[in-house]
Amino acid sequence: MAIRAGIGLSTAKDHIQAVKEALSEARRNIYKDKFDLAIVFSSIEFAHPGTLKTIGNLLGDIPIIGCSSREYKERNLTDIFRIIILLFILHNKF
Repeated sequence: MAIRAGIGLSTAKDHIQAVKEALSEARRNIYKDKFDLAIVFSSIEFAHPGTLKTIGNLLGDIPIIGCSSREYKERNLTDIFRIIILLFILHNKF
C-alpha cells in the first residue's frame, strides 16, 4: 500500500482562519481533493469543538485524529504554528 501525504500549518489566531489556511496548504502539497485520513496537532487555544467542527465541515466524512498541547504556547512556538494538519491518501495506486 502506498501513502501520499500533504502538510499544512497556520499561525492565525482565529481557529476558522487557521484551519482554512492549514487545509489549503496541505491540499496544495498533496495535489488531490479527496483524502482518507487527517491528523491534527494544535496549540491548547484550539482545543475546542469549534476547531474539530470546522475541519469536519471542510473535509467531509473522513477519520480525524488529533491532539493539542499547552507546550506550544508556553514555549512561544505559536509564532511557528498554532495548528498543523496532515492529510493522507491511502491507496494501492495513485
